Order: sequence, then structure tokens, then C-alpha cells
Amino acid sequence: MRWYCAQCWAEWGEGLTRCPLCEAARGDEEGFADRLIAGLRSDTPSVVQHAADILGERREQQAVPELARVLEASADEFVLEAAARALGKIGDRSAVAPLCRVVSSGPRAAREAACVALARLHAAEVLPLLREVGTSLGACGIGAIEYLDGRRAEPPADASGQWAHRSALGGDPAALLRGGIHLPGCAVCALMAEDLNGFLAQWQYFSALAPAIRDRFCERTGFCPEHLNALGRIASQQGLDVSLSGLMTDLADRVSGLHEDPTRLTGSAAENALMGQEDRCQACGLCSQAEILYIRALATLIQDASFRESYAKGRGMCIPHCLCLRSAVEDSDLTEWVDAAQRGHLRRLVDEMQSHLRKCRQRLRRDTTRDEERAAWRALRVLSGEQGIKAGISRRPAEGPQGGGC
Repeated sequence: MRWYCAQCWAEWGEGLTRCPLCEAARGDEEGFADRLIAGLRSDTPSVVQHAADILGERREQQAVPELARVLEASADEFVLEAAARALGKIGDRSAVAPLCRVVSSGPRAAREAACVALARLHAAEVLPLLREVGTSLGACGIGAIEYLDGRRAEPPADASGQWAHRSALGGDPAALLRGGIHLPGCAVCALMAEDLNGFLAQWQYFSALAPAIRDRFCERTGFCPEHLNALGRIASQQGLDVSLSGLMTDLADRVSGLHEDPTRLTGSAAENALMGQEDRCQACGLCSQAEILYIRALATLIQDASFRESYAKGRGMCIPHCLCLRSAVEDSDLTEWVDAAQRGHLRRLVDEMQSHLRKCRQRLRRDTTRDEERAAWRALRVLSGEQGIKAGISRRPAEGPQGGGC
């Protein structure tokens, strides 16, 4: 499940009650659909595209006339694609005529989305048109024809995979942990890394659209150094041009006034990290919330004997998250079980490292297993957690369940 912030339109999972970007409370959605429909009239294509996508996900019937107008008025391929996709999801047959016009003369991506939308609307009367142009559209056009002809059980999927992802803090924590318990590393770290990447992707996209998000970023003097580096690994240069310009300008102003007021530079991202004040970093706040969510779910899961059996056969957790779990478990017998399971995981890792070393010394390196070859690197992650997520952040002083400023 996901929800959309009524203020900045960012997409988040069920685990959040407040938007990490603009701090708007979840549930404050009065007039949200009207604001999205107004966004369809924006002069900025990315705003129109995102508004159309959200309206489609929410199945907003009242948006159909404005989405149809977008199909008539816009020349942007991606805007047309988003509007056609939304109309298909909403399912109002009044959209058949404007969708047919897109199929006849629109850009390639928009025509494919329109074909899928017409299939979802069960518009069998447009089969002659689809047969005329469908073979030039690839799988989507052919799939729409086959579905309307009765030769296919389901309409074709959207060509765009924009919504095929897990929102930050989205999904059932227990189910996610059950699925990740056999990963080669700490399952909590892996899930937190997914949440962090989702947050950073959302931040880059919406900070380019919303000045208020950039202003808040400047007020907090950026992210901590680790999360700025993580942002750099996934961001585009154009996105950073927009998102970081304000912060750089703000820092330049502070430097120029340093001789008058030396305290004006306090609160910088580097200083926050040195002083242990990661709570100013929005990404740290998101990580802290995710960590608390997964540790609490794990503390409940290990009460189940079948899960404990699966956990013991897996790779366990990193040391910081093992300590987090230990502090979350109230039953002394379960605490002892956590300790015993962690000892078993660590000893297995030691055996693999020593086996790798022995085979290398005996010039039998070709006989090493993949687990043995990766054992030393896994040991590093066991000691500190995955790079960039700050394992154990929820246990740090002065950080409660709300995490770093979210």
C-alpha cells in the first residue's frame, strides 16, 4: 500500500504517518484531488505527468474531463502517456474517443499507453483501428488486440514500469523480513537500503519541483555526509543542479559573513556529523524510522518457532542490528536464543574465512566456494552494517522513535 502527501505529492508507504520531505501529516487530504486536477493545467510537463499518474492510481473519476483535455492539448510524449495510462486505470468509457485520437496520431509511447487503456475499457468497437496501427506498436498494441478479440485473458501491462516499485517504508514488515531472512547479509540492512534509496529518489524528484522542499533542505544544511554521498550515487546531474544550488548559495552567504559572526556556519552537514547531530538529516530520520519498524517486527517474528528455524539457517544480522533486536526482546529465553543464533552465524563466517585462507595457502584457490570468497567482505558488513545506512541509528542518544527530525 502507498499514500501520497497532500502537500508535495510525494509517494510513501504505510509505515510513515508524516511526509519526510515537507512534514505534512498523513490524512490531511481535503481538496487533494482538486489540487491534482489543477496540476494538470500546469505549464511544467513533469508536474502534469505526476498529477496524472497519481489521479490514475487513486481512480479519481472527477479527473476524467481534464485528463481528456490533456490528451487534446498536449504535445509532450510523456504527458500524453501518463494521461492515457490514468484514463485506463480510472475506467470511464467517455475517454474512448480521445484515446482513439492518440492511437491514430500520437507519439509512440503515448500510443502504446492508449492501446492498453482501450483494452482496459473493453472498447471492442475500436478493434478495426487497433488492427490498423497495432502491429507498429509492438507487444502493447498486439496484446490489446488479442485481449479485445478474446484471445487473451488479461489486458497487457503498461509499458512504463514507473509504479512497479516498493515505496519507502511500504509493505508488511513481517512479510518483507520473512522474504529477506535468507539473503547473504543482514535482512534489516537490506530493507533499510531499499527504503533509503526510495527516499533519496523521491527527494531528488520533488525537490526539483517544490521550492519548499529545497528551502527545508537548506534550513537543515543538507544531509549528513554519508547520505549526501548516497544521493550522489543515484542522482542525475541536472537534478542536483536544481536541488543543490540553493544550499550552495546559502553556504556561500554564510562564509562571506564569517568574519562578522563566526556562529553563522554552525549547523553545517559536516559539523552535524562531527558533533553527532545526525538528527538534522532527513535521510537519517527515515532510516531510524525504518530500523525501528523492522526491529519491532523481527522481535515479534522470533516468537514463532518456524521462523526461528529459518532464521538459524540464514546469515543472521549485523552486530548493530543484533544489539537492537536484543534490546527489543523482553523474554529472557528469546534473548538467549538470539545470542546463540548470532554466535552460530559468526562462527560459520569464521570457518568460511579460515577455509578460504587455508585453500589459498595450499594453492587450491580454484576449490574455494563463493561463500568463502565473499566471507571477509561479509564480515566487514556484519561488524558495521551496510554502507550508507548507519546501522543502529535508532539506538543513539537523543534519538527516540521519531528518528532524525521526521
